[in-house]
Amino acid sequence: MAEPSDSMPDQQEGSEKPESLHASASSPALLGPVEVRRLLASCGARPSRFRGQNFLIDPNTVRRIVRLSDISPGDKVLEVGVGLGCLTLGLLAAGAHVLGLEVDERLAAVAPLPAGTVDLRVMDALDADWSVLLAESAASAAGQAPERGGEQAGEHIEGRVEGCVGEHVERHVEGQSQGQAAGQVEEHAEGQAGGQADWKMISNLPYSVGTRILLDIVVKVPQVNSFLVMVQREVGERLVAQPGMPAYGASSVKVAHFCTVRLEGSVPPSVFYPRPEVDSVLVRLERHPRFSPTRKALPVSLRRETGSSHCESGSGSAPSRAPSSGSSAGLSPGSFPGPSEAKAALPEAEKPADSSLVFGESEESVRAFFRVVDAGFGQRRKTLRKALRAVFPLEQVEDACAKAGIDPRQRAETLSSADFLRLSQFLQ
Repeated sequence: MAEPSDSMPDQQEGSEKPESLHASASSPALLGPVEVRRLLASCGARPSRFRGQNFLIDPNTVRRIVRLSDISPGDKVLEVGVGLGCLTLGLLAAGAHVLGLEVDERLAAVAPLPAGTVDLRVMDALDADWSVLLAESAASAAGQAPERGGEQAGEHIEGRVEGCVGEHVERHVEGQSQGQAAGQVEEHAEGQAGGQADWKMISNLPYSVGTRILLDIVVKVPQVNSFLVMVQREVGERLVAQPGMPAYGASSVKVAHFCTVRLEGSVPPSVFYPRPEVDSVLVRLERHPRFSPTRKALPVSLRRETGSSHCESGSGSAPSRAPSSGSSAGLSPGSFPGPSEAKAALPEAEKPADSSLVFGESEESVRAFFRVVDAGFGQRRKTLRKALRAVFPLEQVEDACAKAGIDPRQRAETLSSADFLRLSQFLQ
């Protein structure tokens, strides 16, 4: 993206004068280009390319996002990248309880958000302990008074979530582990009506880290049940891509396993300041019922890991399995059984668990799935046999492919999320 210009017209094309979402005197006014420029000048801030800051300056686009979000009064909404509150004001006008995260304290200080209407945290979303934040904010929305673990776990936690499955980052909160702080808040929220569940994520995600933040929440935060996010067009195309499409990759596979995904439309550069050189898109994700927000959260150690596709192929380790005597080497494509035939032919002890039970039930299965997906796309121009052998013994790869009914001469880009899941169940 080009370096943003300091200049900005008083009124961008397609925008209109700021007014309330529902034309109500009690609703906060939405921000236009004049207000955005004034607020930035008041705190001495310039939009940061490094942080991917592009501010919405078109009230019509805000109204469109809120309308597509189908918010009802009292809905709990997570917004990552509050900025100056351009979208937040629209969410508030619709009656949402907003938990907002903003990394730039200068912007948070001048955002014109009515006092007491937003649970605003000045912190990096990549450092968030979501179970603590959501439990605490949900209790606040319900009029409860939870223990303030979030002030410690949200504002004073040091360290950053690493970008690869298999790595574990220890964090400590002034004498207690972050997991202990999370446990205190989770205990408090336990038994409350709704608890942490049924959150919506509605965000104009920062260009620089949007994919990583989204995958982090999709994979590790079952309390967030639906998503409507604005991302760069190329990112959106990857999220919705199907097997065989050029944009299909590791993030496509991981997101498809947890959610149904679809594009809700494009957003032109003219509605942002600074104006980006690329179009943006709105992407909707709905969590599959088997990963509903009422499911138990993933183990604490797994929460420290990300679903990002930018992993080193050889990171982590997996239990070795003795190669089967029925190696698939040399078999023709036609000799590979289909998925159902392959599973039915296995002895009972060797059959994988039902795919609907794998995630959230077995940390080992989660790790194995991510590891196989990342290895497969780590060398996407190579066949599965060659790509996976960088992580697993060749005999194990061929044996697993035979049992899963997958030709090892296929490339990763031809496999569905279900194919990868089935394959990973034989490579644990």
